Amino acid sequence: MPHKEVKFTAQDDEDEVDQLTPQAIREAFDDNEELKNLGDFIKFGRYTIFIIILYELMLLPQMANMTFMIYGGYAPKVVQCGHHDYRNLSTVKSCAAFKADTAASNCSPVLETQFNSLAYEFNYYCDRIIDVKRTISIMMLGVLFGAIIFGQLSDSFGRKKMMIITHLGMLTLDLIASRATSLEHFTLIQFFTSLFVGGHNTIMHVFLLENIPKKHRVWVSCMLSYSPNYIIVAGIAYLAEDWRMLIRIAGLLNIPAFFLLLFAFESPRWLIQKAYLDSARTTLMKMEKINGTATPIRIRNIDRLIEQEIIQNETKKSRRKYYFYHLFYTWKMCLYTAIISYALLATSIISYALIFNMEHLSGSIFVSTAFFGAFRWAVNLTVGAIDYFVPKAGRKPIHNGALSFILAMLAIVIAIKSIGIQSVNLTRITTMSAAAMCSQLFMVNAIVTSELFPTAIRNLAVSFVQISSRLGGVISPHVFYLANIWEPLPFVFMFTIMAINAIMFGVFIPETKGSSMIDHMPDKSKRIWKSRKQSLQGTNIQPSVAKLTEDV
Repeated sequence: MPHKEVKFTAQDDEDEVDQLTPQAIREAFDDNEELKNLGDFIKFGRYTIFIIILYELMLLPQMANMTFMIYGGYAPKVVQCGHHDYRNLSTVKSCAAFKADTAASNCSPVLETQFNSLAYEFNYYCDRIIDVKRTISIMMLGVLFGAIIFGQLSDSFGRKKMMIITHLGMLTLDLIASRATSLEHFTLIQFFTSLFVGGHNTIMHVFLLENIPKKHRVWVSCMLSYSPNYIIVAGIAYLAEDWRMLIRIAGLLNIPAFFLLLFAFESPRWLIQKAYLDSARTTLMKMEKINGTATPIRIRNIDRLIEQEIIQNETKKSRRKYYFYHLFYTWKMCLYTAIISYALLATSIISYALIFNMEHLSGSIFVSTAFFGAFRWAVNLTVGAIDYFVPKAGRKPIHNGALSFILAMLAIVIAIKSIGIQSVNLTRITTMSAAAMCSQLFMVNAIVTSELFPTAIRNLAVSFVQISSRLGGVISPHVFYLANIWEPLPFVFMFTIMAINAIMFGVFIPETKGSSMIDHMPDKSKRIWKSRKQSLQGTNIQPSVAKLTEDV
């Protein structure tokens, strides 16, 4: 058999090497990559790092305003009235003793506080502290309304413009509020500040998700959250010592974010949705050049991607419109909506009740808050790692584990309060760790909501259950008034609503990890308002296996 002679020349080798330059390899990968949407196209680079830094600078002033009343609303303790000394009594018992002593002898109270709060300056203590708690509720209502108002405005006028406005609003109103002459004056100003806070909170997360690569969203969200900023704000409050200084600092923290935001680009996804195609193309090309990923093939892919996004947007516009009442389309959806809404309401009540009533805990308010942030951050990172590296760790084990921990901590506090054990550190650790663990419940409920409901109403479902979460924040400041009846009663109340949450979620919510997201609404035969009999037959709710399925 004849053999064919094959010759290799140095020139052939050189040509092969020339073709395998880093640029050529990168272009080959770029040409083969599957681009489903902008989240797949955007690469991690210098602009991504800029967005991450900007996000933290925007998050800090927002969080400082959101949690300002931890310090600004801190209730002073009555430690003495005439010759009566209450230093060794709890806040509830000292107020009861003070009330009895002032009825017998018209003595003047001596107040003690760790922070020069609004309550301390304007003499709100014991029974009068309810006015301060009412201020917190009004501010939380402002956050709720702001999220609704600015969410719509950002969809109409752009993320960047609205964030600039919210930063200017927080800066201006915080400085004005620092000169308030009464609690009523402060409450009025801070209601409007809270509109900007709530709006900023909603827009900021959307802006982040639309500007970073899809695969980096989870770890960035875990790293940059309220948790580490609790530690930072605790340090700022400790140094400020006074509510007027603290709220000025909270306002001035908007300045770095404001100026850095001027250099950020508008969200390319929003530009495409609004048909600003030339601006979207220019923005994406600038992002590519800053990131150092602007290969010729990726530049060509921009036009293909924009065209793809336009088609997807047109498809969405042609679809049927859905409204909040569609969340109650079937009995299963009613059940899921009710359970998740209750879960977020209960979680929000516990989380905010504990952090907005620090005066009921012994020990340093600054140490307690810093511990809360550090513990919460550590748990977030740990659970994020478990979710990524342990495929079998589903949503329900994380949810049930967090709930079990919270119930155990609350049970310990109930026992301590009932028996009358004086343990400052144990009470602080159990209470703050229970509040910190609530972050896992917020996270799991948000994920489960996205995974249970069909695509057509997924955003509606998220918006609806978040209203319950905000309402929990409105209710939470008043929970500790139950202590006037019986000192452990606030913790008994929180234990009870969490136990109900554990039972309902554990029995009726299915495991959703690894399941495909549902694209279509259930068949009309299962619709409640058409045929009740058919709906009941089609529901078949069973413990732990109920699932919102799509009809093929």
